[in-house]
Amino acid sequence: MLLNTRQKFYLTKYLYLLRSILVPHPIRGCHKFSENSAVRSSCIRKAFIDYFKYKHGHVFVPSSSTIPHNDNTLLFANAGMNQFKEIFQGTVFPDSSMSKYRRVVNSQKCVRVGGKHNDLDQVGRDCYHHTFFEMLGNWAFVDYFKEDAIHMAWDLLTNIFKLPEDCLYVTYFKGDNQSSLSPDLETKAIWQQLGLPEDRVLPFGSSENFWEMGNTGPCGPCTEIHFDRLGNRDASALVNQDDPDVIELWNLVFTQYDRDTKGKLHKLPSNNVDTGMGLERLVSVLQGVTSNYDTDLFRPLIASIEQVSGVGPYEGKVGISDTDGIDMAYRVLADHARMLTICITDGARPGPQMQGYVIKRIIRRATRYAVEKLKAPPGTIASLVPVVVHSLGGAFPELTKNPEIVMQIINQEEQQFLKTLEKGKRFLQKHISKLGSQKTLSGEVAWKMYDSFGYPIDLTNIIASENNLKVDMEEYEEERRKSHEITSLGGIKNQQKKRMVTLHAPDVEWLKNKKIPVTNTSAVYATNYSESNSYYSPDVKTRIIAIKAENNFVDEVGSNVECGVITSSTNFYAESGGQIADIGVIINDQSLNCLNIDDVQSYGGYSLHSGMSKAPIRVGVEVHMHVNWEHRINVMRNHTGTHLLNFALREVLSNTSQKGSLVASDRLRFDFNSMETLSTEDLQNISDIVNRLIQESLPLYTSSMSIDKANTIPGLQAVFGETYGDEVRVVTIGQIINELMSSDYTGGCSVELCGGTHVENTSHIEKFIITSQKASSSGVRRLEAVTGAFARKAESNGIALQESFKQIQQQVSSCLQNSLVNSHRLLKDLESLAKIVDKTSMCLSLKTKLRQEISANRNSINKAVKTSFKLQVNEMACAIVQSIDLNHGRKYHIHHINSYNEKKEVSSQRPCTAIMLLSSGMDRLSCYTLVPKELIQVGVKANEWALAVNHLINGKGGGTESLCCYQGNMFPIDQIIAAAEHFVSSKVARVSDL
Repeated sequence: MLLNTRQKFYLTKYLYLLRSILVPHPIRGCHKFSENSAVRSSCIRKAFIDYFKYKHGHVFVPSSSTIPHNDNTLLFANAGMNQFKEIFQGTVFPDSSMSKYRRVVNSQKCVRVGGKHNDLDQVGRDCYHHTFFEMLGNWAFVDYFKEDAIHMAWDLLTNIFKLPEDCLYVTYFKGDNQSSLSPDLETKAIWQQLGLPEDRVLPFGSSENFWEMGNTGPCGPCTEIHFDRLGNRDASALVNQDDPDVIELWNLVFTQYDRDTKGKLHKLPSNNVDTGMGLERLVSVLQGVTSNYDTDLFRPLIASIEQVSGVGPYEGKVGISDTDGIDMAYRVLADHARMLTICITDGARPGPQMQGYVIKRIIRRATRYAVEKLKAPPGTIASLVPVVVHSLGGAFPELTKNPEIVMQIINQEEQQFLKTLEKGKRFLQKHISKLGSQKTLSGEVAWKMYDSFGYPIDLTNIIASENNLKVDMEEYEEERRKSHEITSLGGIKNQQKKRMVTLHAPDVEWLKNKKIPVTNTSAVYATNYSESNSYYSPDVKTRIIAIKAENNFVDEVGSNVECGVITSSTNFYAESGGQIADIGVIINDQSLNCLNIDDVQSYGGYSLHSGMSKAPIRVGVEVHMHVNWEHRINVMRNHTGTHLLNFALREVLSNTSQKGSLVASDRLRFDFNSMETLSTEDLQNISDIVNRLIQESLPLYTSSMSIDKANTIPGLQAVFGETYGDEVRVVTIGQIINELMSSDYTGGCSVELCGGTHVENTSHIEKFIITSQKASSSGVRRLEAVTGAFARKAESNGIALQESFKQIQQQVSSCLQNSLVNSHRLLKDLESLAKIVDKTSMCLSLKTKLRQEISANRNSINKAVKTSFKLQVNEMACAIVQSIDLNHGRKYHIHHINSYNEKKEVSSQRPCTAIMLLSSGMDRLSCYTLVPKELIQVGVKANEWALAVNHLINGKGGGTESLCCYQGNMFPIDQIIAAAEHFVSSKVARVSDL
């Protein structure tokens, strides 16, 4: 019986649970930090969270996604503080729940496979680096600082987890003269006050004890706590030396600075605490094992791999003792299974760039280790997903929702790679064998491995390393640039326009210190709909309270200056939640346009209106804020259309959810999870639902309420990747919000958390047309659509192209009935029309239909031309044969033809005749000679015969004694025939038996 993916998932999970009951894994050498609890990883995680939650009043905040949807400076969440970045920078919205955080604790899902923190190359080589790990952390925002943070950490480790004090070593920041940073002697003194001797309080530089999330952002000095697994010795010299027995356990970061894009450090608005301790390392210490892979976080995965491996059990060997790399392969596969399960659940999909490229690399890396090193069957990686879900699903419930989708995505990517794995391997081994004593593999070969066989560069580096080789990475990068693949290797690509003016953390702090209030944005939603079927809103009269230009706040700017203006109130929508910002102008008291606003961003509640000044602007003057309403209305239509599309998709498809969106003025874009391309029927059903809701003239309702109350609304949809404050705005279509919350509500309404701008009634959208569908990444589809005037234009485009096609189709019918007259021109017309259809914004269903009909007409013409041509060839061949027969007795024949296609037919019917065929066209003349074996033996050779005329046409070509071809310039045919006759007749005349 064949099992589908879901059945395989539950069967695997059942077998795993059964095995865990019948054959429990013994935990060796446990540190029993609590008399009433077993030292399982889940208990350790809970003990950490409970210590800060109940003993020190911290709020537990669930882990954020590993995909930082609102932070384009990171590929993946790489530290626990990522989701609190706005707090550190002072840009958090004042009314959000995050702004109220003072003490926080959690276990954050972290991935380190790129950028400043990249552990990928070390995974499997040792026993403590991972691509995915859990970061246990506690934070203090404008609350406690160094002393309390250090005391809490020491108390938890020594009194709760019962770690021996003499096995603990700590480090502190020794300062950096280049950055003008002094030593952190305060931290050193605190540790010594706790009783640590000076030889266990060690100074280190910026690379070890100045923590930075990335190239920009919050940072500060840190103190690390290291643990000596062996004990009873002085291990101070082994701290920070990558010794597997002396490991970093906990890092306490004192976040005091913010690094800008130029590398300059600025003091943060307030001092904060950000600590991080890897759960996997802590568990290994408390479970008394020296390897993270021997803990209960990894042993079930190792055991599952052992069941399908064809190379024997895992032995835990590392380095030179792992001679065949088998144990490294076990570790890599176990690690990658966790990372893939977590990240794909969070929305990452295999693709050509950014997170997608990393996921593709990890799957292919794991596939190579599974298939080649462990001799495991295809599907092994996906079979580990249920084991990961069982291990981590309690801490991260989202893992339990759709694990079969995760398995399906992994299997699809694995199958694609397996198709080229062996070819790539043979190609690489061929080039390695040619190197001889050389120790460097060329970057050109490495790029070919990626470009042609799908081998990520790190996988080629691994194989090269296994053969004691290095890859020429400079040459590889050059090949990459030549192939215009710069963005395909996972680099962060910011598709937004570069903003010339922004606010950084020190800027926001400056505004606060000046007692400048945040921008009043209540007028953003104050719109009216007139009887003339148009929206309008009076300009907002306000006052300029701050101007930023050239990275500084200034009192005034002149004309033609790129600047940002903050006003006390505004009616401009700031970019947020996938909706682009409003555009417009600021008008001064002389009714002059003084600033063209082309971007609006919000920083900690301050709306920064950016653009080019058109007249002098000064702080303190009164101005009028004028929104471009044509732009705003188009955005409003598209945003409400996005909500209707989301609703329609969930009506047509099962188990789908939003994965991203863009609301612009000329179109809307919507990403959603789906493993298959939507059929024409599905697309039509979705369009029909949206347009029906538009025609029903449904009113929109908005209401502000607490997030807790909003979560009780049936069918509520939150935007993927967005974070929400305590107060949220709920937008419903066609149903009053209070009615939604009644006990007899049965659904059938769009209801979403949304802070964007919308039309008041669905009829104002006018029309909705889906214009394109494509894959955004593996398992994620992307629809684009237009509304209003853009939809009408798309509709008229479709009608015009339909009419153009009908005209060409009539000509095609006439062509097919009248000896293919104008067939060549019609093929060009159809090709041209196909290109226009591809580029034109129009209904996708109509576009698909036109593409099919254009293709069918081209095929009809090509088929008819081919049939006609074949008939012509046969007729020509018969004419040539008849001509040969009329010259009975001659052993050669020269003929001027339309093409060479007759040669096969003629030579097969008259195999004993030497034949020269001459073809002219397109200002070129070609000569083809064919001589049978019998005549070659008596001196008639095809190449010599062709050369006898080639001097006339000055051609290029060549051939053998039996077959030859030359192509050259046009020349009178009768003269060529005469030269050919002269050559061959003299040869034949000398043969007496001819």
